[in-house]
Amino acid sequence: MTRISRLLNFTIVILSGARIRAQSKDLALNVHEPLTKRIVQSLRGKILRLRRSTASAQDDILVGAGFFTIAIVLMCGLCCIAQTPPAGTSQPTTQTTAIAATVPTVDARGDTEVLKEIAELDFYPLGQTVSGQVRTVGSSTVSHLLHRWSAEYARLQPNVTIVVGGGSSDDGIPALIDGRVEFAALSRLASPAEVAAFKSRFGYEPSSILVGVDAVAVFVNHTNPLQSISLAKLDALYSRIPKHGGATIDNWGELGLTGEWERMTPVRFGRPPTHGDHALFHSVVLQGGRWRLDIDADPFESSLVQGVGADRAGVGYASITYDTPAVHALTVIGEDGAPYAPTRENSLTHKYPLSRPLLLYFNKPPDKPLSEATLDFGLFVTSQIGQQFAGQAGMFPINRQLAKRITSEAALSSGDRSPRSTKSRVMGRFETPLV
Repeated sequence: MTRISRLLNFTIVILSGARIRAQSKDLALNVHEPLTKRIVQSLRGKILRLRRSTASAQDDILVGAGFFTIAIVLMCGLCCIAQTPPAGTSQPTTQTTAIAATVPTVDARGDTEVLKEIAELDFYPLGQTVSGQVRTVGSSTVSHLLHRWSAEYARLQPNVTIVVGGGSSDDGIPALIDGRVEFAALSRLASPAEVAAFKSRFGYEPSSILVGVDAVAVFVNHTNPLQSISLAKLDALYSRIPKHGGATIDNWGELGLTGEWERMTPVRFGRPPTHGDHALFHSVVLQGGRWRLDIDADPFESSLVQGVGADRAGVGYASITYDTPAVHALTVIGEDGAPYAPTRENSLTHKYPLSRPLLLYFNKPPDKPLSEATLDFGLFVTSQIGQQFAGQAGMFPINRQLAKRITSEAALSSGDRSPRSTKSRVMGRFETPLV
């Protein structure tokens, strides 16, 4: 009976451990747990009663062995249950060699229409291992996205060295001209002066690919009751002499707020002049006018948004990707007089006035191919999986129609891995609807 007793004790331990394992998983096991609990308690009770019974040794052996077998089966089943997510949940997928079969999950905003549009993009082409280096410098907004891309790409192509540098949009093209990077990251179109400087050096203009779309949101503190603002009022809020006409705004009451807000002075946050959102705001809102002198210029969008969230009177502009519960984004009244929120649809159609392209500029000589690492990384970021990561990072992913319209030729086409002689430049000033 001593051996049987030890066997039964071990069976109890297994059953209890199986239940603990099932309940300790951070998955939702609400459906399975009641059944698990009843089975474990029932079997445990039967085993304990068996130990107190006066059954023969042979019966003890048979029954004990039977319960021991049941316990092992139950433990394995519970382990499988604990590792299986309930219906309606998803698990992150590990990208190995089956990228072409990957179906992207819904992006960070939960938009199934975005999922459909991402599915129309090309698969990231596999079948060969590339080597080399990819260096980037430029926009902090695009660099935020590049860090996500580089982490995933490094797993797919471990022989490619990726270096993501910081800085601002103004740093990108000079670094590209000097040959210090393969990609210049800009959250705006390259300026005529930048294009001219590049052409003066190489005899042709820089090429570019659109890797996402962003909206520069106007944030106020979450307690602020203001919901919408016009470009003229924004101009009066941030400029010394409003180009839209009228007087400057010195308190929230001049924007229609009452009560304790009426005489409260806005605390203005802004961005340094080297950043793309500063250039966009200066062009669209101030129309090239002069800035106020009491604007707190913050080089980091995240800390700018934190500043607005910490000050009830705060107002500032930054990428919508930095939205937090401490602030809320205002709708901005467009040219048609209607208010538009900084959403993907409004940004792609440019109804939201402060939408902008996210671009990677690169040096593509007309008579020479791109390096295999440069070409392959470009294919990755514009593929289904690359744009899925863009959505998860809070950016607005591109769609096939937008990608075709932005580029004059497919410089980075997954249908033909051989580099093409192409200009592939962004057309226009991002002023017309893009979809």
